[in-house]
Amino acid sequence: MTELFTKLGIDWRLLLAQTVNFAILAFVLTKFLYKPLLKIISDRQVLAKHTIKSAEELAEAKRNLGKEIEEEKIRVRKEADDLLVEAIKKADALRVEATAQLEQDLMSMKNKALAGIEKERMLAMAKTKEDIAGLAILAAEKVLAREVTNKDSVRLAHEALEIMKNT
Repeated sequence: MTELFTKLGIDWRLLLAQTVNFAILAFVLTKFLYKPLLKIISDRQVLAKHTIKSAEELAEAKRNLGKEIEEEKIRVRKEADDLLVEAIKKADALRVEATAQLEQDLMSMKNKALAGIEKERMLAMAKTKEDIAGLAILAAEKVLAREVTNKDSVRLAHEALEIMKNT
């Protein structure tokens, strides 16, 4: 083998020294450069994966939040519509109640007015009957040409009233 190295112009001692130097260089580079670089790359990959995962989670949270906001808007709109319907129902009920109360008050006022009118009519009838009775007595006195006593005037008034009732 030495002869082959000599023909090729290779010094085996120099080759051995270069091989040892290469092994030392490979060991030093592996120990102090390659492994730390791999660790840094690995750490960056983990960090990148974590960042991507966080971004995806944030995007999902944003979508969910958007859905929740829309659901809340729908719920609030429905609640507002329900409150509006309830307010309209209450307003209608109050209107109906107020109308009924007004009708009742008007009916009461009408009944009181009718009672007052009836009372006035009865008083007017009584007054008219008294006036007619007095006129009948005066007419009777003139016809009889004499003065009628109090007892006679009462009797004549009753007779006149009976005649009026029968008529």
